[in-house]
Amino acid sequence: MDYSVWNWGSKRYDYYHTDSNAPFVPQSRSLPSSSFGIAPEDAAVRLPKDAIQIGSGKDAKGYIAIQGSEGSSKQRIAVIAGLLIAAFGLWKIWKN
Repeated sequence: MDYSVWNWGSKRYDYYHTDSNAPFVPQSRSLPSSSFGIAPEDAAVRLPKDAIQIGSGKDAKGYIAIQGSEGSSKQRIAVIAGLLIAAFGLWKIWKN
């Protein structure tokens, strides 16, 4: 089976292949409802551990996957927002 994993650094998909014929099993989480679609991380399956990288390109091939325990885009936004709020609070304390 072939998988594509979005590489944020290169802004391209990294292609992976595995010889196992594991069935396509979506992750058990509720997907956001939006008329504009969802981020690849929110719709992806986990990349099998035995997958090897075979290349990269601008278009996805096979199944969209994520590596390891990458968080969803909503989780990243929540973490960034929390850090900004904490930094603002510390700045207010330091200022006084």
